[in-house]
Amino acid sequence: MYIERYKMKSKAIVFSGNYQDAIKEDTVNLWATDPVTLNRRLIKNREFKPIKTGTWKYYDNQGKLMKIDEYDQGKLVSSSFVSEGN
Repeated sequence: MYIERYKMKSKAIVFSGNYQDAIKEDTVNLWATDPVTLNRRLIKNREFKPIKTGTWKYYDNQGKLMKIDEYDQGKLVSSSFVSEGN
């Protein structure tokens, strides 16, 4: 799935890239304290995170290309900053 994110006011692009069709499932453990009784309890949440793949491009505040990252199944394999001349 291809995605692009833009700033609301200026409409400048922030980033663009692809997510794999599969998603990663993580379990997050949180401790919650009741403010009245001060009893603590463990809360387990399942979170689903999209997995980055392929080329991801990041842009500065003016919408100029700033950085390019390459992902393989969610793992960053290379990252490079773009020089002014490019």
